[in-house]
Amino acid sequence: MPSKYSWTAEIRSMDANANKPPQQFAVKLTTKQKSGYQGQTIMCQIPMIKEDIPVGVLFRALNVIGDK
Repeated sequence: MPSKYSWTAEIRSMDANANKPPQQFAVKLTTKQKSGYQGQTIMCQIPMIKEDIPVGVLFRALNVIGDK
């Protein structure tokens, strides 16, 4: 079965002084459509949120980019 994502990058980090499991952040690129890279979306997976969300939505939530 083909994967929904063509590329995935994961970052795992943890506090050196804490006794907790590592936190994971993943960035995923959706697979190509028939017409090259048009229509591809960069998604991210962050702790405490079950669904993958678009990176643009995350940037707006963090006020990195404006709504305009």
